[in-house]
Amino acid sequence: MEEPSEQAAEDEPRVARWIRPLFEDSTLWPLVAVMALVMGTFGASMLLLAVDRNPFAVAALLGVAFLSFEGYRADRRGLRPGVIGSAVIGLWLSSAAVLAATFALGLA
Repeated sequence: MEEPSEQAAEDEPRVARWIRPLFEDSTLWPLVAVMALVMGTFGASMLLLAVDRNPFAVAALLGVAFLSFEGYRADRRGLRPGVIGSAVIGLWLSSAAVLAATFALGLA
């Protein structure tokens, strides 16, 4: 008979099994920080171009927002998000932080 932790690991989405070690292993946290800044910069540039009414940026923003919502919805466990949902929320927050820093520094 399988242990409950093994069964829970098999029920978890495959993407979550790839992402979980990034948050559990402290030696990978610098990599996570760099990835969050890179994705935050991408998201901030997409948001900035969408505000300027670039139709391609608006389409990209809608597509990424839809995929983010679907990833969050699929990974939600009750009222709390899972690993994928937390990563999605973190990436949108890092995008907003990079965009706010861009405006604060007068770069946009």
